[in-house]
Amino acid sequence: MDEAAERTDVRRARAGSYADWVARPHVITLAFVVMLGIAVLVRLLLTRSFPAPWIMGDELHYSELARSFASNGVMRLREEPSTLRSLYPVLISPAWLANPVGTAYTLTKVINVLLMTSAAVPFFLWARRLVSPTLALAGTLLVLLLPAALYANLIMTESAFLPAFFLSLLLAALALEHPTPMRQVLAIISIGLPVAIRAQGVVLVPILLTALVLKALLDARASGRITFGSLRAGLRSYVVTLAVVGGAALAYIALKLVQGHGLSSGLSAYSGAAQAHYSLRDVARWAVLHLAELVFAVGVLPASALIVLAGMAWAVPRVTQPRERVFLALTVATTFWMVLLVGAFASRYSLRIEERNMFYVEPLLLLAFVIWLDKGLPRPPRLTAAAVVVPAALLLSLPFERLFNLSLLGDTPGLIPLMRVAAHLKEGVDGTRVLLALGVLAAGLFFALVPRRWGMVLAPIAIALFLVFSSVTVLKAWQGQAQATHDSQGTNDL
Repeated sequence: MDEAAERTDVRRARAGSYADWVARPHVITLAFVVMLGIAVLVRLLLTRSFPAPWIMGDELHYSELARSFASNGVMRLREEPSTLRSLYPVLISPAWLANPVGTAYTLTKVINVLLMTSAAVPFFLWARRLVSPTLALAGTLLVLLLPAALYANLIMTESAFLPAFFLSLLLAALALEHPTPMRQVLAIISIGLPVAIRAQGVVLVPILLTALVLKALLDARASGRITFGSLRAGLRSYVVTLAVVGGAALAYIALKLVQGHGLSSGLSAYSGAAQAHYSLRDVARWAVLHLAELVFAVGVLPASALIVLAGMAWAVPRVTQPRERVFLALTVATTFWMVLLVGAFASRYSLRIEERNMFYVEPLLLLAFVIWLDKGLPRPPRLTAAAVVVPAALLLSLPFERLFNLSLLGDTPGLIPLMRVAAHLKEGVDGTRVLLALGVLAAGLFFALVPRRWGMVLAPIAIALFLVFSSVTVLKAWQGQAQATHDSQGTNDL
C-alpha cells in the first residue's frame, strides 16, 4: 500500500511539474507563435487550390479598385470614381504592383491570409485575461479552425474586417474593465478602423453603448441592489465615452446639414439600405434564422455555454468575476446587434442567411465556451435545460427547403455541410432534418451529462472535429466553384 501511494504521489508531482512548465509565460507565447505560424503556412498552401475568383461581382470590384490605387493612388472603377469607400483595396494594393495578373492575385491571397490570421492575436490576448493559458491556446486553435476563415481565399473585405472588429472589441473590453479616459478614447478611436474597411463597422457604436448599460446592470446585480442610483453610479465611470460618442454624433449631424446630404450618406453604397422601410415581422424572422445558423456554425456547445454563463451572471452573480461580466456584456450586445443588423438587411435585400456578414460573432461564442470549461463546466439545472432547449428549438426551425440553393455557397458556409448531406441522402432535406435532430439531441445530452473530468478534454476535441469537418466540406465546395470559374473564363478577366 505504501509503495502504491508513493507511486501515485510521484505521478501527481510529475503532472504538477508538467502543468507548471506549460503555464510558464514564455512557453505559452512560444506555443501561440508556433500555432500562428502553422496556421499561416496551412492557409497559404490552401490558397494554391483557388485558381481564380468565383464571387465575380465583389472580387473583381475590389481587385479593380486595388489595381487602380496601386497605379495612381486613386480608387477608380473602369476609369470612374468609385462610390464604395473602403480601406481594404488600399491594404491589398501592394499585390497589384506585381505582374502578371496571376502573380498579383496570388499575392492578394497572401495578404488576406496574414490579415485573417492576425485576428487570433486580439482573441488570444483577451482569452489570457479570462481563462488559463492552456484554454486560451485551445480557444485560439478553435478560432483558427473556423470555416469562415476560408474567406481569406476570396478578394473581399472579410479578411481585413475580422481582425479590425475583434481588436475594437478587445479595446472596448479594456475600457469597460478599467474606464480610464485614455482607454475610453482609444476604444472609440479603434471603431474607426473597421468602419474604414466596411460601413458595417458602425454597428460597434451601439454595441459599445449597449455593453455599457449591460455592464452596469450586471455590476449592480452583483452588488445585490439594482436601483436607478446604482445604475447611474455605474454609468458615471463612462462619462468620457458618452461625451465623445454624443459629441461625434452631433458633429456628424452638423456636417451633413452643412453639406445638404442625408444622415445615411456617410454609409456610401449602403445608404439606400439605411433609408429603406422594413417589416418588423420579417426582420424578427430573419434575425432568428441568422441566430440559428450562428449556433450551428460553432457546433452548438459554445452557444449553450454562453446561455449558462449569462444566466449565472444574473442569477448567481457571486460566481462571476468583473472581467467575465465585461465579456458577457460585450458578447450579448455584439450578438444582438449583429444578428439584428444582418437579419434586417437579409429580410429586404438578399432573403438568405448572410453568415459572411456576421461570422465575426463566432470567436466570441468560442471564447464563452472556453470560459465555461475554465469554470469547471458549471451546469445549474434550470440554466442547463435552457441551454439545451433553446439551441435545439432554433436549429429545428431552419427552413432547409428554402435555404439550400447556390446562393448559400458564398454567403453561408456554415450550412454547406448540411446541404451536402442532403444531396447525398435518399430522403434529401427530410433525412437531413432527422440527422440534425439526432445531432442536436446528442449535443444536448453531452452538454448536460458528460462528467466534468471527461468533458474538459472531450468537449474541445468535439468542437475541433466539427469545425475541421465543416472547413473541409466548405473548402471542397469553394475549390470546385473556383476551378469551374477558372476553366470557363481563366484569370485574365481580373
